[in-house]
Amino acid sequence: MSWLDPRSLMCEKSMQKRQASIPEKIGQSMRLIDQLLRGAIRNKRLIEFEYQQLKRVAEPHDYGIQNGIKKVLVYQVSGGSKSGRLPDWRLIAIASMEWVRVLDERFHGSRAKYVYEHKKWDQVFARVAPGNQNPKG
Repeated sequence: MSWLDPRSLMCEKSMQKRQASIPEKIGQSMRLIDQLLRGAIRNKRLIEFEYQQLKRVAEPHDYGIQNGIKKVLVYQVSGGSKSGRLPDWRLIAIASMEWVRVLDERFHGSRAKYVYEHKKWDQVFARVAPGNQNPKG
């Protein structure tokens, strides 16, 4: 006859519960990023986020699915860059973004039509509308 320590059962149940909640937490953060991106695009506001361990500030222009992956097309205006070229266009996988927040600063709207013609999207959730040349912050 073997004896079970009740603490080991509690620990095991606690671990199972924690593991079960991990995908839920990831899903919640993805929903939050989705809401933030849609709002930033709609209101033409800059976003700040961390990507590849670098903090970046950018204008979000297109948000959708490309080759089955949720991505956002941004015009990065400041922050870190592995390529060193700024400002410049970046196509960012949403799953790799961290610490996303919408800033108060606005941008004027779409920058160039040709950019959209070169990006093939499976589905577009949000696209920045053309706007005035003098954004108000």
